Amino acid sequence: MAKSKVADELARKLPDLELRQLTEEEAAGAGEAVSVIVELDLPPQKIASGRSSSSRASHGFVTKKVVEESAARQKENARKIQEAREFLETLVGAAPHWLNAARAFVVNATPEQLREMSRSPLMKTIRLNRRLQR
Repeated sequence: MAKSKVADELARKLPDLELRQLTEEEAAGAGEAVSVIVELDLPPQKIASGRSSSSRASHGFVTKKVVEESAARQKENARKIQEAREFLETLVGAAPHWLNAARAFVVNATPEQLREMSRSPLMKTIRLNRRLQR
């Protein structure tokens, strides 16, 4: 792959400039591990919305729910999630934490491990896992 294609792919999978710079600066050494959220390349969930039937007839609330996927799609997604779990566990040496609602894993990874993750077709996006301050 040409260098510009590699850079484009890295930019697509690591949209956070700070995280991308970390992987580039630490190219020579192991670097310090950072917590990241790894989004998988899964088809988007379908959401249905509608108005709830309420006693307040003119003030029904909008409801949203995830449309259930076909059994074949569920099986394929479960296979991809398990494959990604095994890949990440082997790569970082620890079990990744699955966030079901986000359909993503949380792991601690070094810059070299982040570069390796970004090469995997299972990974869609890798973002810094930032702690929110109150």
